[in-house]
Amino acid sequence: MVPITCSEIIFDLDGTLWTPVELSLVAWRTACSDLGFDCPCVTTEALLGTYGMMLQDASEILLPGILPAQQDLITERVFAIENKLIAEGGGDLYTDVREVLTMLSQSKRLFIASNCQSGYIEAFLQSHQLEHLFCDTIALGDTGKSKAQNVALLMTRNTITKAAFVGDAETDLKAARANNLPFIYASYGYGKVSEYDYRIDAFQDLATLCQART
Repeated sequence: MVPITCSEIIFDLDGTLWTPVELSLVAWRTACSDLGFDCPCVTTEALLGTYGMMLQDASEILLPGILPAQQDLITERVFAIENKLIAEGGGDLYTDVREVLTMLSQSKRLFIASNCQSGYIEAFLQSHQLEHLFCDTIALGDTGKSKAQNVALLMTRNTITKAAFVGDAETDLKAARANNLPFIYASYGYGKVSEYDYRIDAFQDLATLCQART
């Protein structure tokens, strides 16, 4: 594996650092039940297909035929349940994530950019005690902007000059390309991409690729 030289790494979250699928499925089904909606399209397979999407697009897949105002009520409830479940320890880190992030943080600045709701990244970091490893994070729910736009904001406010982007979905690839960043494809995640500059098949591969200092 030919190493990549970078001083910062920007990570996607879901499908890249951890897997919250079962947690999210519980949140969606609970929210629909609490609000009296029958949502047969909320399945594991359908949910996996929405990771990385903007909320409106994901809602059309998971809640077809439901009015936008009602979709908003459901997703608001979903977000509250998800954040609570995450804070209680839900979701699973991928193998070696904690160890590799710790190694990488010794020589690089680490960031997260995710198409998630406000509070989601914070709950994730606190639950898994990873806050001290990341310099800054940004979420769709905080800005209402696309991932490409949020990566640009993150880069500007942190004076990021030589970063790589790690993600598992086409939206991650597009965000990297829009900001002239090399894209590292996490093939073990949920998504598929049309191209990539580098590929990791397990999170441990990132230590070698990015020359983590041990």
